[in-house]
Amino acid sequence: MHTFSLHFRHESPDGPWIASCPVQADLEGFSGLTRSFASEGAMVTALEAAGVKIDRSRKALDEVQNGHASSLEISQNEAQKLGILHTDSPE
Repeated sequence: MHTFSLHFRHESPDGPWIASCPVQADLEGFSGLTRSFASEGAMVTALEAAGVKIDRSRKALDEVQNGHASSLEISQNEAQKLGILHTDSPE
């Protein structure tokens, strides 16, 4: 099964928290999506529901709180559960 890079950003104090999953052009059958969340808490809840526990995401989310974009590696299954990856493959 493939792994993907989950990118986080938060561009303004009142703006949404953004999660995206870019997909390389040579990886057929997949398309990355972008999802926005009203708050960090909403993003954490969605991450945990997708199987990404807070101990895995905390460092990346802290970097975003400090004004930097950040990312972490997630599985295909986690990306699909989070709603940031569409696949045409049977996996």
